[in-house]
Amino acid sequence: MKTLVLIALSLVLTSSYSGDAAANVYVKPTCLKPEAITNMMAPPELYGYTQVCLKEKKNEQAALLFFIAASYAAYDFERVENDKKIEMLQALGQDFSKAQTEDENKAFGEFLRNQMLLPPTMYPLCQQILNLGPPMYPPTYLLASDLKDGDKGYKTELDVPLTWLTAVGMATKCTVKNLQLDKNYKP
Repeated sequence: MKTLVLIALSLVLTSSYSGDAAANVYVKPTCLKPEAITNMMAPPELYGYTQVCLKEKKNEQAALLFFIAASYAAYDFERVENDKKIEMLQALGQDFSKAQTEDENKAFGEFLRNQMLLPPTMYPLCQQILNLGPPMYPPTYLLASDLKDGDKGYKTELDVPLTWLTAVGMATKCTVKNLQLDKNYKP
C-alpha cells in the first residue's frame, strides 16, 4: 500500500506522469466546503472538487480534499481484490494531474510541501480526516468489469479501524502513533 500512495502523491508533488488515462476524475461546479464533505464521496469525486478549489485559488480546501481522496484511495486499495487496482489508481492520479497545467501542478505540489506537510498544519488535518471516518461507499471505481457473478470484488473481512488508521497515515505522512481514533468511533 505504501508504494501505491507514494506513486499517487508523486504524481501531484512532481507533476510527472506519462501515458493516456481514461477520464476518471469527475469535474465539479464549485469548490466544496469542508463541512459538506462526507465519507460517501469516492476519490474521483473528491479529486474533482480538489481541481475546482485549485482553480478558485482555495489551496487549503484543495489540500484537505486531496488528502481525503488519497486516504480513501489507500483504504480502497486494501479492501479491493483486483489485479488491475494499481493501474486504475495510477490512471486516476494521471487524470488529476492532466486537469491542471504543469505550472499549476508544481505550485500545488510546492504548497503541499512547504505549508501543508509541516507537522503544525498536517497533524490537525490528519486528525480531521481520521475523524471523518473510512469510506462508506462501495469502491466501484476500482472494480474490474470482468467480475464473476456474485463476486463483489472487495474483501468482506477487513480490520476497519487499523486499515483506516494506516491509510490516513500513509496518505498524509502523519505517523500512526500521532493519530488516534475518536473515542466514539464505530466502524
